[in-house]
Amino acid sequence: MSENFLYLPEKTISLKVFEETLAATKNLFKTHRTILVKSKNLLNLYASILAAKDLGISLYVCPSSLSDEQVKKLAINWSGSVYFGEKSVETLIEEKENKIPYLGIFTSATTGEPKIALHRWESIESSSHFVPQELHRQKWLLSYAPWGYAGLQVFFSAWNSHGSIYFRAVQFKDICQDIVKYSVTVVSATPTFWKMLIGAWPPDLKVPSLLQATLGGEIVDQSIIDLIDAFFHPRHLTHIYASTEAGTAIIVSDRLAGFPLSALEKHSKNGVKLRIIEDELQVLSSVGMENYAEEAQPKIGEWIKTGDLVQKKEGRVYFLGRTDGRINIAGRKVCPEEVEQALNSLDYVEDCLVYEKKSPIVGNLIAADVVIKDSEQFNPIEIKQKLKKLLEEYKIPHIIRRVDHFAISSTGKKIRTSP
Repeated sequence: MSENFLYLPEKTISLKVFEETLAATKNLFKTHRTILVKSKNLLNLYASILAAKDLGISLYVCPSSLSDEQVKKLAINWSGSVYFGEKSVETLIEEKENKIPYLGIFTSATTGEPKIALHRWESIESSSHFVPQELHRQKWLLSYAPWGYAGLQVFFSAWNSHGSIYFRAVQFKDICQDIVKYSVTVVSATPTFWKMLIGAWPPDLKVPSLLQATLGGEIVDQSIIDLIDAFFHPRHLTHIYASTEAGTAIIVSDRLAGFPLSALEKHSKNGVKLRIIEDELQVLSSVGMENYAEEAQPKIGEWIKTGDLVQKKEGRVYFLGRTDGRINIAGRKVCPEEVEQALNSLDYVEDCLVYEKKSPIVGNLIAADVVIKDSEQFNPIEIKQKLKKLLEEYKIPHIIRRVDHFAISSTGKKIRTSP
């Protein structure tokens, strides 16, 4: 492993300091069986994760957005201790015996309240064991929420391959500079993050050739694959389908959108099997969650309904959108992702966001915010005319606005709420 482990905006954390913090955290946790940790401090968060794993205790990784009172309420409900990234553990009530140690991960809760998926420690680490030797001892950019499934995958992949991690909150011009400054060679992010990173790249800053570029968390279409390929020239370009519940299910490295139809007919290296029922992808996984924290029965051995709509076409399977994210237009369902792909295919559109807008007269409307490339004119009427060649009439946005950028969530995804 390199001399330093964490590269943060405020300071760099050496491996020696990290290991000292890890030892102190183990000493703090050793008399407990369940811990809830909430911390914006990556040093404390990662030390807590490894300490709990090594001690064989359960750890719930709480989003930093939760209040201290919310975390304490969870601890009382689940008979746990609370750790806020400081130097003491607050035991709220006597902890119950926990035979199987789990890592509890909060879902991103795109719709509704988040749930907590319980993973065995060995399953959460499983995909990190497939990191090729070429990517060992490299610097990884962390673009995802550190407490989420994708962020934890980056952490374990870097740690188990003796690498280091660079992290900065979403300030893209600074991230561009630091990728070069710290010689980052492995970047894993959502398509939205990739587009915003490339769009913010200073014209006078040399673009590095990455060893590994990985996409996940949102639909990956051919345009974003080609954009990353042309801009960063990565030696390896991979898109991954994963979820908090199912774990890492699909890994595609042929630089094509979707995944081969043959993946439905065999188990992957991770022991994952796929099927499509009524256009929805389902996953049977040996590396997925055991169950939700609120449920008693393990889900291992059960098919997980992912909520993702897919379509078979010309020997491949393509993602269309979420079952719970479709917009109801006079009884007809529209996937906002399908409309976005059509908009993004227009030469002068750099990126877009499609969402539902309520109308007191006609009910639901489709609205779109678009980022137009520099020096291009914005003409919503012309955009609608071009979309008529790509989409059915009812799928064409009623409202099209020009914007400079979009807000993205802590997981790197677009926020589909009406402004």
